[in-house]
Amino acid sequence: MFSWIHPYSLQAISQFEIQSDPLDVFGFVIVLAVIIALIIFMNISKRIRNSDVFKGKGMAVKIGTNPKGDINFYNKVKYFGLSKKEAAVLEKILKSDTTGTGNPYDILSDRARVDENFKLAYKRILREKRDEDALADMLELFAIRNAVELFLVSDKNMPVKNMARNFRRKDTNINCKICLVVMKSTNSNAPQKLVLQRDAVYVGLIQNISQGGCSIIAANILKINNLVKIDFNIEARAGAALGQVVRINKEANKFIYHIKFLKLSKQTIIDLNAFIFGYY
Repeated sequence: MFSWIHPYSLQAISQFEIQSDPLDVFGFVIVLAVIIALIIFMNISKRIRNSDVFKGKGMAVKIGTNPKGDINFYNKVKYFGLSKKEAAVLEKILKSDTTGTGNPYDILSDRARVDENFKLAYKRILREKRDEDALADMLELFAIRNAVELFLVSDKNMPVKNMARNFRRKDTNINCKICLVVMKSTNSNAPQKLVLQRDAVYVGLIQNISQGGCSIIAANILKINNLVKIDFNIEARAGAALGQVVRINKEANKFIYHIKFLKLSKQTIIDLNAFIFGYY
């Protein structure tokens, strides 16, 4: 078949195959790879130049891919009083359960699932954050949790934005100490400041409590608008609050004082909410 090829040519080809340098073959492969890479690069570059983003027209972003959260979700929950950042955190919490499925807004109709997701978020913060970071994240977590509570307890026929803000209450029997607080100044030129009236310390029983206030059963010791410091324990952790008596009820021989909290320490807010929502 190849009789027309000169014998010396066949010998030359045979010698080339035997004597060819492996480095020549390697160099050929490298050159070929570089050429292919240049072709791919030029193709990608052409696509980028022709894209809407390169031309300044922007691009479509799928809902939920924005790091600030789903804007549609925020529009649905903004009447809770949440910022866009808080709404994004809420969205993440609602997606954080074991299944990771479902529309975050629809999950709000399932109270048990909401409670479980927040409990998981609470435990994750305790496990993963340093103390100073955990404190800030916990305060944010419970600010969002109490805002969600407004939705969970609301009449679905009543617009949430028209409802007064409140907090979940928990019935309990916690012993406490009540100390009257008065406004005093050391001299006529000094501004008044709150001072504990240490000769007026009483015992009471907290009947129910929330982040916003509590009801205390005690003797006939307080009057409406009295300022009081309340010391109590939450799951063996010391807590304290500054409050004001807003209402007094009398049942048989008992006086029930409804107290609005004016100031709580950051740690007390965290411990109190963890107790109320059952996160311990």
